[in-house]
Amino acid sequence: MGIPNRTEAVLLAKKVLTLRNYVQAVERKCYEITADVEQFRVKLAKLQSKGLPSLLTGAGKLVSQDQFANRMATYIENQITASSSTSE
Repeated sequence: MGIPNRTEAVLLAKKVLTLRNYVQAVERKCYEITADVEQFRVKLAKLQSKGLPSLLTGAGKLVSQDQFANRMATYIENQITASSSTSE
């Protein structure tokens, strides 16, 4: 009971090991990205609890950059109005 084509078997084993290493690298990167996203969510939640406009629509999708810019302009305008009315 021998291996009929040893070269092919060695190449296949090498390919499998290389692919396994790639998969492990991708899994590590996914874990790191997930951790970064979670840290961002925590920071964003703190800012939103202080009044920062939401990045999401009512349906849970991200708003466009223009929509968020409009929300920020309104937020800033409200902050300016609130600070000027409290300073009087």
